[in-house]
Amino acid sequence: RYIDMPRMPLEDLRRSFTYDLDKYFPFDPQSIYTDCFILDPSNAEKRMSVLVVAVKKEIVDERLKLFKDLGLKLEHITTDTVAIANAFARLGPHPDGGAKAILDIGEGVSDLSILKDLSPRFTRDIFVGGREMTKQIAHVLGVDESKAEAMKKAPGERPEAMLAACEGPIANLVDEIRLSLDYFMTEKNIQVGEFFLLGGGSLLKGIEGVFEKNLGIPVKI
Repeated sequence: RYIDMPRMPLEDLRRSFTYDLDKYFPFDPQSIYTDCFILDPSNAEKRMSVLVVAVKKEIVDERLKLFKDLGLKLEHITTDTVAIANAFARLGPHPDGGAKAILDIGEGVSDLSILKDLSPRFTRDIFVGGREMTKQIAHVLGVDESKAEAMKKAPGERPEAMLAACEGPIANLVDEIRLSLDYFMTEKNIQVGEFFLLGGGSLLKGIEGVFEKNLGIPVKI
């Protein structure tokens, strides 16, 4: 979540933040791990933009055990959204002052992030992903889902047919993304100038052209 707070040092923020967890997350504070980060530390304004994150302890502990059983110690653990922002900061284009949207198309969930100056400012999960595309290909072409998945990954000479078969799930994604972009640009008064696709679903041949046509902004893989 993204919240607006009076400006204070990060150490003070972390101390005060733990007393207000019930304001931000609908979970028992004893059942979650939390952290926070100041997104605009160099800003001179009296208020600051803060990213707050919470994860169920059982989810984190399960993953920590996997590494511990392998004899490995983790230095850091983070969320998908923060990992994408960090990777984009290292590997993506240099900041130009504008905002960039990133859609990670997973199997069951697509994660939408909007970065400003390479810091995350908006995050949303959209429950449409590659699985829906596979099911739609199977339905349209009359094949089972394992065959549809193979055809999606290796369309051969039929990439247009695969893209056309996925029209419904892609249209649902586009509609949800358009709503999110409109909300962000209205609420923050910041224009989103570029859109990036990643994740397994982004490998569907020609998908970036569909997004670019419907969103009206440049889209890249």
